Amino acid sequence: GGIVKQYVAINRGVNMRKVAEQLLKESERRYRLVRTMNNQVKRYETMNQIVSHYITMTFVTTGNRAGADRIIQIGAIKYEDGKQVAQFNSLINPKRFVPLKVTRETGIANAFVENAPTIERKIDEFLAFIDGYPIVTTGAATQMAFFYALERQLQEQLPSIKVMDLHKMIRKALPFIRGEEMEQLNTLLMEEQQAKHALERCEKYHDLYELYVKIRPYM
Repeated sequence: GGIVKQYVAINRGVNMRKVAEQLLKESERRYRLVRTMNNQVKRYETMNQIVSHYITMTFVTTGNRAGADRIIQIGAIKYEDGKQVAQFNSLINPKRFVPLKVTRETGIANAFVENAPTIERKIDEFLAFIDGYPIVTTGAATQMAFFYALERQLQEQLPSIKVMDLHKMIRKALPFIRGEEMEQLNTLLMEEQQAKHALERCEKYHDLYELYVKIRPYM
């Protein structure tokens, strides 16, 4: 939007790579895991290969404590050959209070989730949607900590998942990004930060991944 364009315009005269690094730091701070109640061995696989079929995904939660805090929204978009083919979007009743801070950041209030389905009612549908596709997300460690913390809540084992962490991939690509692509990256990172709705965030993940795909041959 206008705020994003203004931000990029103001910073056009400075080192755009430093701007990108700062935006990445701010995003990573948002996804930083405070603590986890899930003590199991890591069961997801991190990857950074170029794939044509993937799912962008994010959880909106009541806080950053996997196992203690709960998921209140799941957003996911399935892409095949660069085209969006399916969406998964559901509010989740966390069976606990949604903090005011979370409502301000996401727009999701207690009234929105009190009649939403619980995770017990949506997990099978979500797993069927994933169907073995690799997941593209940000803050992968935190996202996966929340996913596998569900095992304790559901009393069932969840499948191993392949995950790509966009922020880590982009950070490695920064030295190879130049000119218009750097400006595009900063714009996308700003738009990702400003996105409140889970699906809007997922769309930005797709845009960031496609930009990474363009840069990857030069790395």
